[in-house]
Amino acid sequence: MSQHHKSIFGRYNSNSQESKKLAENSLAKIAQLGLNANPIHFTLIFEWLNQNDPFLFEQIEQAINDNQYNNITAESLYTNLIGQLLYDSIPAQEVSNLLNNLQDHLNQWVINGKEKQGRLQSNIQTLVKMDLPDNVKTPLVTEIAPTIDELISETSILREEVQKATQEILLLKKELERTSSIGKIDELTDIANWNGFNDILNESVQQANSKQASFALILIDLDHFTDINNDFGYLIGDSVLRYIAKLIGNEVGDKGSFARYDGQQFAIILPECYYDTAMHIADSIRHKISSRPLQIKSSHKKLQLSLSAGVSLYQLGENVENLINRVSQQLTEAKTSGRNRVNGNN
Repeated sequence: MSQHHKSIFGRYNSNSQESKKLAENSLAKIAQLGLNANPIHFTLIFEWLNQNDPFLFEQIEQAINDNQYNNITAESLYTNLIGQLLYDSIPAQEVSNLLNNLQDHLNQWVINGKEKQGRLQSNIQTLVKMDLPDNVKTPLVTEIAPTIDELISETSILREEVQKATQEILLLKKELERTSSIGKIDELTDIANWNGFNDILNESVQQANSKQASFALILIDLDHFTDINNDFGYLIGDSVLRYIAKLIGNEVGDKGSFARYDGQQFAIILPECYYDTAMHIADSIRHKISSRPLQIKSSHKKLQLSLSAGVSLYQLGENVENLINRVSQQLTEAKTSGRNRVNGNN
């Protein structure tokens, strides 16, 4: 098996002096942000200062700049990071290929064994029925045939064990698939998370350039989400995120893919989609959310939700970072110009 999968230690390959400086700066930044110096904040701020992951850097940078970096956003970012590290450290595809090959070989061995066993038994029976000399027929009947029957019996037992092994392989494959998906699914909303979104985005870029057909990227941010958690509690905040995810899923349907991008942010990818159509979908989601106040059972107040969104079309040949920067800028303009609106460029 090749070793192309990533080492977690390889992610932090700075020398001792650089690492020490990064650690000191991380602690200083955590103190500046007024947060506890726990392992979650230390890891994320260390990653941010190290800048070895452009996607994670952009997310932390934006959260800090928007004064949105807190325990809630940090937990989401940290969970995604751990999932990514686990996923990258598992050579899932290689193991899956090995299991597939092993299963194919075992299945073929069982089929071939049955065919050869049938031919051998038929030939032995034919020989026994033939008018052969006693010096040939006697050892054939008393020694050779019984020995072959015994071997066939043992082979049948072995074949049963092989068939059991193939069932175990199937279970291993299913477990591998489940383990591989851990780093790509958001546990709260049960949709793709940041890592899953990156896979979808990169695949969309490849298909767009191959087909010479662009796609639309929508980045959605729930307005004043920190206030929701403060006023109604984190359980209600979690329920709101699940509600938003379900509403987005109903709106997007089979027209594209969507993910929980980060904290209260969601991303939507619409293949071969016109700009006006993407703007319409984003605004439809915005309108449906803002026009339906939620009644909270534990409170007499209704929860009025709103969101802001940025929309951009992928430009053929463009790198992913530039696309994300463009759509993030549109989202920022929507937030700074009053919220509860959609901004875009094509």
